[in-house]
Amino acid sequence: MKQTSRILISACLIACMTTVTTSAQPTSSQSAYGRYTPTAITKSRLRKLYKALTEYRQTFDAMPKSVNELLDLGYITNKAHLVDARHPLLRRELMADGPVDQVAPFRMVQTWREGAIATTDQPRDGQWIILNHDGSIVVRPVASKWLGRYTPKLVTDQQLEAFVDHPASRLGAVLSTATTDSGRTGLGVDRIIPGFSRNRVDFFDIRHDADLMHGDLILSVNGKHFDTLEEYEAYANANPPVTFSFFQRPILEIIRNGEIKTVCALDRNEHFPALSTTRAIYETAKICMNKTGPGAIRVSSENADGPGIRIKKTSTDYTGRYLQPGDILLRVDDKPVPRYLPSFYTQPAGSKVELIVKRQNKMLRIVFPLDQTSKYTLSNLLDSIQMGILDLTSVRQRHPRNPEYIGIDLWLMGLHQTSGPDIAIREAQRLCEEDERYEIRQVKAWAHQLDRARRYSQGLQLVDDALKQFDDPRDKAECLALRIYLLMQSGRIDDAVDHAKVIPIADKQYEEAAHRASGILMQAGYPVALLDILKVYIQAKPEDEQLKEGIQMLKEHIQDLDKSMQE
Repeated sequence: MKQTSRILISACLIACMTTVTTSAQPTSSQSAYGRYTPTAITKSRLRKLYKALTEYRQTFDAMPKSVNELLDLGYITNKAHLVDARHPLLRRELMADGPVDQVAPFRMVQTWREGAIATTDQPRDGQWIILNHDGSIVVRPVASKWLGRYTPKLVTDQQLEAFVDHPASRLGAVLSTATTDSGRTGLGVDRIIPGFSRNRVDFFDIRHDADLMHGDLILSVNGKHFDTLEEYEAYANANPPVTFSFFQRPILEIIRNGEIKTVCALDRNEHFPALSTTRAIYETAKICMNKTGPGAIRVSSENADGPGIRIKKTSTDYTGRYLQPGDILLRVDDKPVPRYLPSFYTQPAGSKVELIVKRQNKMLRIVFPLDQTSKYTLSNLLDSIQMGILDLTSVRQRHPRNPEYIGIDLWLMGLHQTSGPDIAIREAQRLCEEDERYEIRQVKAWAHQLDRARRYSQGLQLVDDALKQFDDPRDKAECLALRIYLLMQSGRIDDAVDHAKVIPIADKQYEEAAHRASGILMQAGYPVALLDILKVYIQAKPEDEQLKEGIQMLKEHIQDLDKSMQE
């Protein structure tokens, strides 16, 4: 698929999400482009809800039991009008029902004629939006003191061991019934379970805080609020278990440092793809962290003419005592050998496995105590596990340290979490300046760390300096997209649009930068700005039919937004 097509498809996808997406960057009052803010869109939906509830109450004198009831009786025509506005305080009963409602729409108050009917459970642009009984809409700023903070409980290794069989453990953490210092109730995150990882991928971009963390208080799981761990246990036992699929991780609303955020549950460690239970993940992580580490069969192999694999050579003298070059390895513990042997097994080194080997036309049954896995593999495993729980102690003690493998951005995030932004920024600068010339991945990591610390002017200066050094068009394109992102984060909307317009879209190597710029603007709520940019791009590529189609779709989307926000 062409890169231009990617721009259009992304624009369409993000257009569908615009009405339910919040963004953290400040807005510029001087911008020439109006912003379709989540606050304005949610207010429009609350008006539609008020109208539907009023008509329903006049007929039935009772609150509706579900969104489907409003739909079936014709009081609303589109369930999308009711998305993403849930009541956090007065009555924790969901209007929505059924598996199709992944994120339940509204929470309702019991006596709707005498107070607020509904409000957002998540701030829109840093504000609560409240629908009153008379149809008026009140907007109140979020008070971090009211939200409060949660102080995690101490969890011993024995308590961790006992919790991994609890259904809530599949979220990747030890949880408990908890309350913030302001009285908000939910599930407290007391300890991250070793073996679970942070992906930091938040739909369209990488966000350093997009995963569950120690000290969070979970308000809702896929839109459902739980006051106690017992409530979640009953819900989890009555529903299909949480999967470890990256694209199916539950969406969590949490309180973190006085703010409500939307994050993902943790995923299993990328090195453990075949494990399907928390117990298996945790036990494997323990094996990786013990003195011997996991076991392995240390050979170099190739496909055999028939079943099994042919041993080309053994990698250690230890394995060489049991296997020889030319052996055909057929089965391990009575299971057929895959095309490639795993780099480690989920058993400690020294554990005995039974090998079925064909050697010079003879079938041999060999009891093989697993060899130790390679130091390189073990280092990678430990780095991944320790960074998953954001415990840098063992990583720092290992020599040489290996931030390159961990991923520089994840390494810096760990430092940011444990040692503060200044130390993380100094580390980013050190890594970037070790070489005579900048590398794009190091520049991006440094810029992202400056973004975490809200030091946008320094980030923009770094990008400008890097652009002067880079010759490769692909590196320049990465820098252009990074500059637009930082401009948006700092509230300089018009400057971001101007920079996006001058991306040389006719050069295929710059199409990726245009694609990212499109996503950034749409996610932030500026479809009109993106339309202006695409009009410039079509001048450079007048024959691109997909681009023309995308422009038309974007126009229609803007018209729909305008219509939905009218009184």
